Amino acid sequence: MTVTAIGFSSCSSCQRAREIAERREALANADAEKLEDARAVLHWADSVKSFLEFDVQAMKDTLVVLEKNEKYQDKGFYVLKKHAGDKSGLKFFVEVEEEGKVLLVKIDENRKWTFSEVELTKVPAREFLSGELVRHFIGRDLTDEELADAEQILGFADKMNRLRDAEAAIKKNKMKIEFYEKKISKKSSSID
Repeated sequence: MTVTAIGFSSCSSCQRAREIAERREALANADAEKLEDARAVLHWADSVKSFLEFDVQAMKDTLVVLEKNEKYQDKGFYVLKKHAGDKSGLKFFVEVEEEGKVLLVKIDENRKWTFSEVELTKVPAREFLSGELVRHFIGRDLTDEELADAEQILGFADKMNRLRDAEAAIKKNKMKIEFYEKKISKKSSSID
């Protein structure tokens, strides 16, 4: 009997199986990282929300009041308590809608009200209020009292909007966590 030596070659299907296993492991690791990131963001947003809820409620109790006439308004406006009710002596004030939109309000000599919506920016409130945009809308520089009042209500609006952002981040990351937990669970159960 004659035996012929046969050389061994690499098994291409074995190589492909190893590549597939490595790819699955990389995807599983990426999903695990995304899950941990979502948990970290959720934890951060939840702690931010706790602080901001306290601050916003304290400001509502001491600084602002919601004005809303249910008969003809579908949304109300927060104003400083000292600006609530009779506005006959006012020429300018800032109000914040329930959703957080900020409006500059100018009242002329004929008691005609004009509104200008403003975007909250990273610019310090006093710098914004002393700027050309506000000066052009009002037609003059704001008094020191008007500046101080507007800064307070802009601070309230900023906290309200940051609170909404934190609540949105909580909702989004809870959904991400649920998605990645299900995805990881399905992968681990299909491997077993």
